[in-house]
Amino acid sequence: MGSFSELGETGEWVIRSKDEWKNFWAEHATEHKKIRPLPKVEWDKEFVVCVTIGERKSGLYSVEIIDVESDPVTKKLIVSYQEIQPPRESFRLEIDARPYHFVAVPDTDFEIVFDQKSPRVRSLFW
Repeated sequence: MGSFSELGETGEWVIRSKDEWKNFWAEHATEHKKIRPLPKVEWDKEFVVCVTIGERKSGLYSVEIIDVESDPVTKKLIVSYQEIQPPRESFRLEIDARPYHFVAVPDTDFEIVFDQKSPRVRSLFW
């Protein structure tokens, strides 16, 4: 989870291989022409789901993958996520943020379905 992705767009991704991960990470994690270290993933046991919410004008925005649930009846893996917004009464520093959250999940052949929940407002005292 973080506040600035170089992707800059809203998106939901499923990454299933080391090569895909390297290419995706190179696009996401480039700062001042330097690529941040690539997080380790055990590709024989897991894959990565990623969510970004595009550009926001405050660093108080974030996005969180709040649940990953397997439904054996429908053969779907449901990835639920939620945008977290600053409270209206908070001081907002005008800085660009591009929130993201990536999670490694156990490998499955189920269909991956993303479920965006209604945004919630961040507490003033988090």
